[in-house]
Amino acid sequence: MNTIKKIVATCLVGAVAFSLNAQPDPGATVDQDGNLVLSDGTVIAPPAGEVVDGNLVVDGNTINAPVATVNGDGSITLGDGTTLTVPDLPQGGDFIVSWFGSDFFDFDTGLAADQSQQYFSFTLKNMYHFAASNWFYVLEWDATVFVDPNTGNRSLATGVWMYTNNLFPGQTSGIWFFVSGTNGWNDLRDSDGDGVNDLSDGEAGAQVLEGYLYLADASGYDANGAGWFYFSEFDDSPTDPGNFIIRLGGGGSWVELTDPVQ
Repeated sequence: MNTIKKIVATCLVGAVAFSLNAQPDPGATVDQDGNLVLSDGTVIAPPAGEVVDGNLVVDGNTINAPVATVNGDGSITLGDGTTLTVPDLPQGGDFIVSWFGSDFFDFDTGLAADQSQQYFSFTLKNMYHFAASNWFYVLEWDATVFVDPNTGNRSLATGVWMYTNNLFPGQTSGIWFFVSGTNGWNDLRDSDGDGVNDLSDGEAGAQVLEGYLYLADASGYDANGAGWFYFSEFDDSPTDPGNFIIRLGGGGSWVELTDPVQ
């Protein structure tokens, strides 16, 4: 996958700002060819990737779609027969924090892991953890996300299922989606995804966050149902930052999720 390089460098990780305040509209549009056009005239082509028989093919490499069925009550049944119910009152506390491992850093070392607080993840960037639960607010997605560490392959690197009620603008019901290092969600300190970190913390914090998401059910926000989506921060213009998502496999258009500064 060709990485979209960030033009504007950010400060060291410890200085990354966290804000839930609304940001100005970046004014991006989609042209007739499906390209993202920023207000300064910058044109960004859709990512190189296609969906073949439900699987994602990038640079000749096939990434198999997770096997899952969404049930009428919003739960999801995985290929091994395990059914995940819609999250209600999950218990996480400090366990889910430790589950993120060396990828996770707190902004206030004076707070215990079982207290609500802000973290920086070298996989998902700015996250806010709600105490005694597996719920997080992910700034770049502008979404509240439930992480189920007992699903998939039980790690971000090899794959895990997440749940959200507000990933898409105007979303009216919850969805399950799959995230893994295989789909591009690897440690940002590892620039080529080979498992060896080659960037400093400051350099990594300035990298573009991008990767592929498999949505088990996108009905209500995308008429084509389940499938692969591509997410990326577009920060080619210092005045028009934005975080966008697009369905792969043809017929998709860029959807703005949020436009936070880093």
